[in-house]
Amino acid sequence: MLAGVMPPSGSRVLERRSATGAQLRVPPITSAFASALDSERWSVPGEPGAVLSYVQSHLPSGSKLSGTGLGGPGSETQSVIRSWAPVSGVLDARLLSIEVTASSSGETLLSAESQSQWVIARPARERVPAAVAAVEITDGLPGHPPRLSRSVTTPRTVKRLVALFNSLGVVQPGAINCPAETVEPIVKVTFRTAAAGRALASATVDSKADFSWPDSVPGWACFSVGFVVEGHRYDSLVGNVISPLNRLLHVRLQRPTSD
Repeated sequence: MLAGVMPPSGSRVLERRSATGAQLRVPPITSAFASALDSERWSVPGEPGAVLSYVQSHLPSGSKLSGTGLGGPGSETQSVIRSWAPVSGVLDARLLSIEVTASSSGETLLSAESQSQWVIARPARERVPAAVAAVEITDGLPGHPPRLSRSVTTPRTVKRLVALFNSLGVVQPGAINCPAETVEPIVKVTFRTAAAGRALASATVDSKADFSWPDSVPGWACFSVGFVVEGHRYDSLVGNVISPLNRLLHVRLQRPTSD
């Protein structure tokens, strides 16, 4: 993305830098820590507005405008953010920030920063074991008896529940502001060898987490799914499991039910 930034003729390179992963102290575009960053600064003849228009008009095709910025009163700073489509399962956010500002020398300072966020894959070992023959689902406040409990042994439904949790991705590293924590009902799904058999795996999730968000929305990290296999706690998972559970079990997990 950065290679596609073409400054006007007469420009001089002032600085180049790059970083990946843990080296990103303060990511300039988005706070996704699983990212690669490249940036470059130039001194360019001409007015800031003209430089910005030139750079945008010479970018390779395929990006779209995602944001603009303008400095405060008396400032000649202008900026744009361009984005590219994600690559499923490989890259998530792909962003390019371009900023121009007037310098005391009468030239324009041009800065471009590109950031690509890679998708961390769920480890192959982080799966519900194949030996599951029964699934137990409970819903209730922590520390209290469950207000709803279901035991599923029908092979077809058990298979669908296993596939549901095996299809989830892991929480991607990053900073996100979440709502204040409150005591909410928790849904616990236990995968067993039989109806009263040994627990092979379990998952827990806030019972109100039934949002119709795409799996890539960072907000899922606020309602992540805790996941344990054979007593080992793995990375938290993301995605809507409440709505599928409601459909499969014909219940409404968020509210008390009399059946």
